[in-house]
Amino acid sequence: MQNELGEGYKFIPGDLSRVKPYDKSMRHYRMDASYLPFADGFCDVVLDTLGAMHYEAIEKWGARKLVTKLFEEYRRVLGDNGMVIIDMVTLENIKKALSVRGNVEGFTHEDIGWRNFKFRIYRKIAEKEIIGA
Repeated sequence: MQNELGEGYKFIPGDLSRVKPYDKSMRHYRMDASYLPFADGFCDVVLDTLGAMHYEAIEKWGARKLVTKLFEEYRRVLGDNGMVIIDMVTLENIKKALSVRGNVEGFTHEDIGWRNFKFRIYRKIAEKEIIGA
């Protein structure tokens, strides 16, 4: 992707591991994305496909708290107009964890793609655009 888009973009891959998904030791995935080592407003885009959000959303106990915290962390590291792109497979688990239709405080959303190639884009609402901020 870096080669395709050129030098104007910086890619930082995460969650790279040989540990099988759903392994009991999978909590190490959380350390990769739940506490991102970036300054506030550092990122323009976070692409989370079967990544940290997926693991937080499938947690049997406490998924709501984990998903909410991860969105807070994404909001922190995203700049104005930043976005999180999440695969639709994970989306159903997020909706279930949050007990809502996929809306998350501080973000708007839209779906892109078609059939089995759908993604949800959560766009960060800039602080100045939030009523009462």
